[in-house]
Amino acid sequence: MPGHDGEALLALPNTLDAYHGYVSVLDAPTVIVGALGRLSSENDNDVDEGRRVESVRLVGLNRVDGSVQWERPIGRVRECTDRVESGVIACWNDERVLFVDTADGRLLSEISPEMANVDVVMAGDRAYVTGVESQGSRHNLVVSAGPPSAPGSTFRRSVPVAGPLSGIADILFSGEGVVVTNIGNAGMFRFTVRDFYTGRARFSLDSNQLLVVGDGLFLNSPVMVDGGSRQQILDGQGTLVSAAAVPAYTHSGMAEATDEQPPVLMADGAYDPQSGRLLWRNPLLLRRDNTGAVQALAGRTVIVAAQESGELIGFNSATGEQRWRTPWRDAYWVYGGMTDGRHYIFTDYGGIHALRITDGEVVWSRPLPEGADPRQTAIVNAGGNILITANATISMWRGQASSP
Repeated sequence: MPGHDGEALLALPNTLDAYHGYVSVLDAPTVIVGALGRLSSENDNDVDEGRRVESVRLVGLNRVDGSVQWERPIGRVRECTDRVESGVIACWNDERVLFVDTADGRLLSEISPEMANVDVVMAGDRAYVTGVESQGSRHNLVVSAGPPSAPGSTFRRSVPVAGPLSGIADILFSGEGVVVTNIGNAGMFRFTVRDFYTGRARFSLDSNQLLVVGDGLFLNSPVMVDGGSRQQILDGQGTLVSAAAVPAYTHSGMAEATDEQPPVLMADGAYDPQSGRLLWRNPLLLRRDNTGAVQALAGRTVIVAAQESGELIGFNSATGEQRWRTPWRDAYWVYGGMTDGRHYIFTDYGGIHALRITDGEVVWSRPLPEGADPRQTAIVNAGGNILITANATISMWRGQASSP
């Protein structure tokens, strides 16, 4: 980037304290947000840790020509929020948290939380700053909230916890919201689900992973039962609602564009996001290695990349009825993608492709940028345009998703 010698584009939103040779950016209402890092002249990190970043500068990039609209130096930070809410991005480490208006790069506020394991979540126009305060062996989980211009001004909660705390796993903002904490415990984690407003513990369990899914539901995965691996859906009090007798690692992020709450995808089944009851089951939701095959949810269509048959398949998300099947030789190698509700844009080793949701037809294909690895290529819906980051390059594809 002209005028920025010694700096490199980083991979927003995570690992902003190290450079690994690839980039990613975030979409904002008026610009594309990138992060420039000034790299250390002598790298003292291990190879796997990447090259050390001395300081970070946020930049707002023009959607039309990629020119820099604004710049905001923010010093050393560890990460930023993974999406822009109400036009604001938050960045932080354990020493400082700051909020930047993405319209013009204006610094809205900066605070020193003086906590460990700091995390920030933006929900609408409210910022939630969480962390752990410690005195010897005594720890308090702290949650504060407020607008980005005055974080912590609305309320602050401090909940005592015991043991070697490792951090906050997730926060659910619905109904009586809960805070999930995890504490290291002999190779596993002790997860404690607490009432967001009172701090009362609802339930605790030892697990490798507990995810917030659906409306007040949790996915516990994997669970060892009688020598086998299971997945479980739990309600807000920790009561078992549904279980699947298969190995774990099947509930992963997917491209979404829907006005409805998506079903909870567990193993080879789709479950009601409010009650956790089974809606439908299909073995094609799982691959041979028991990883999830679901790639996207557009409207009421679940899109699956079926490894065994070499097909892309569309299912009705509510009933499991098959809507279409499209032969696709590289179905196993489908990665990431985006959807505008009408098309699903994805990558594989053959290039970038657009699939029409109504009938499954692939309406166009284009080659990946030279040298790009589809496993490290991200596709973002940027105001109706297609934003692609691949390795150390950024490109914008004009117009509607159906015509790049």
